[in-house]
Amino acid sequence: MTRRAVWAIAFALGCGDAPGTGQDAAAGAVDAARPVDAGGVADRIDPLLWVDFSAAGCAAGGIDAEPCVGVAPLTVRFLAAAPAPIDVYVWSFGDGSPAESSAAPAHTFERPGAYDVALTVGGPGGTASQRKAGWVVVAPAPLGAACRVDAQCAGGLACACGDGAGCPPGLADGWCSAECGGGTPCPPGGVCADLGDGSAPWQGARCLAACASAGDCRPGWTCRSVRSDGGWATACLPAGVIADVGESCAAADGSLDASACVGGVCAAAGARGLCAADCAGGCPPYAACATFAGDLGALCVARCGPDRPCDADPWLACEAPGGAGPSGFTVDEAPAAGGYCAPRPCAEPGDCGEGGACVGGRCVRSM
Repeated sequence: MTRRAVWAIAFALGCGDAPGTGQDAAAGAVDAARPVDAGGVADRIDPLLWVDFSAAGCAAGGIDAEPCVGVAPLTVRFLAAAPAPIDVYVWSFGDGSPAESSAAPAHTFERPGAYDVALTVGGPGGTASQRKAGWVVVAPAPLGAACRVDAQCAGGLACACGDGAGCPPGLADGWCSAECGGGTPCPPGGVCADLGDGSAPWQGARCLAACASAGDCRPGWTCRSVRSDGGWATACLPAGVIADVGESCAAADGSLDASACVGGVCAAAGARGLCAADCAGGCPPYAACATFAGDLGALCVARCGPDRPCDADPWLACEAPGGAGPSGFTVDEAPAAGGYCAPRPCAEPGDCGEGGACVGGRCVRSM
């Protein structure tokens, strides 16, 4: 039997210690795995005098004596360094998880706290150990950060959509939030956003992280205008979770769904409805208050142009204010923009396609 085979069998028998048995047990497992020659004498190679490790994936630190710092859940990849070859690794992460035997493990620290990390290694040149007390420091996740369970979030916050149930894909990895409104404020740096009147776990008045640009938001999220405290504010939210003013709002069955709109209004315009907002609460920065001659009344409508089309809706068009009939409109801003998303002009019923009607020179939903 070769030296390598002897070592492999010894390691298989000696490294199965249960989690939490400590660094001494790890060292014993490594000693059992050291290769010996037929006479019981260790191979004559470079001695394994020391071992050290670093970490990647930290928000700060992770090198030498600097603690690895980040927010929960924190995933870290560990890398070992030693002056001689290593055949056996036993990592302990101090969080009650099983010992790890790979050379460069990736480990997720799920909850806030300070964790001791220890590594015991073995090779032809002997064994060595390194232990760093409190070396991984996991802070509670702030408002808007990803989460899986409530315990990962800072005080006063809970993990919304942590299990993904009932939440759209953009929110399925969870976010630290809190309910707000009715006299209950958000923590500093937060915006109390009205995310609609639906029954989904992410809807209602929810705290979001305030932002000035997309760079202030976590990856995959962007800085968007949201209804807040009777007006509008900007907060971090994934694209596609709730429709902006000017986008469509029809449900899968074709019914109009106001809860799908950030402005809380789904107007009976366009082939798939038109997200709008009540002018009484002001309009988002990309929209203006338009007063229509017909049943639509006064609504916030989106400005449009080559770089902001009208949601590819065949019954909508980028129209200048004015026009005849019930869908003619005026806007409350001067000078007026070149166009606003409004019902498309028409001359005859065929201009509006299936399901549409030409009424007063504009395409509307047929009744």
